Amino acid sequence: ENASLSQARIINDWFSAHFTGCKKPVILSGDMNCTPQGAAVRELERLWIRLSPLEPTFSTEDPHECIDYIFAFSSGRKVKVKEARVIDNRTASDHFPVLVKFSSHSGKE
Repeated sequence: ENASLSQARIINDWFSAHFTGCKKPVILSGDMNCTPQGAAVRELERLWIRLSPLEPTFSTEDPHECIDYIFAFSSGRKVKVKEARVIDNRTASDHFPVLVKFSSHSGKE
């Protein structure tokens, strides 16, 4: 088992213990150093809903991999994505910024 898969399992366990049933949205974002098909992202998607698009986020010199994500915890308050995109900004980092605008709702709508 690789370190990133182990870390994803720890994240899932910790958030499950502390935020299941949370009345507010619970968001996880960052550079996961893992493509959408990778074991760590698949592990996270057991308990998290990916909000961000699967467009390449790395590298700004040769965009070819999606490794940056924004997730919402499936056991927290539900969210509705209003906008999700990767921003073509090649000056701030070697990764493209990822933007997600969302609203939260009770799930009764």
